[in-house]
Amino acid sequence: MVAGTVSIRSVVHADRYCSMRKGNMLLRACRTDFAYMFESCAALTALDVSHFVTLAATDMSGMFSGCSGLISLDVSGFNTAQVRNMGSMFYGCSELTFLALGNYDTANVVDMSYMFAGLNSKLQEELKATAETFDTSKANLMGWFD
Repeated sequence: MVAGTVSIRSVVHADRYCSMRKGNMLLRACRTDFAYMFESCAALTALDVSHFVTLAATDMSGMFSGCSGLISLDVSGFNTAQVRNMGSMFYGCSELTFLALGNYDTANVVDMSYMFAGLNSKLQEELKATAETFDTSKANLMGWFD
């Protein structure tokens, strides 16, 4: 247990391993819950998530919420086909000037509320066109920018 405040400034190649071996058999042991993984990591300025294996992910709510020090984030490699909750995913990332989403598959997402709330207004404007292309047929909670 760590007493006091822990200050994380960067994370490189986090969560790169998704599979395990048992003898000659390859077992899949992928993380499904990414919710609030980096919540309130305000001192975090750099984050390399290019090795995250997200093919089984179902919850990414608040994943980067409160990461107000992040300047650039590339999540274009995320497989979001199974994700049901993206609410507040980037909420409060106020210093973010670049966000690469790639081809986000939102067909199964039910909650997208506050997904981009609290971002700087320039980035919000850039993301509005992207958000309009999202499949929101199952979403009952939206309000991305509120």
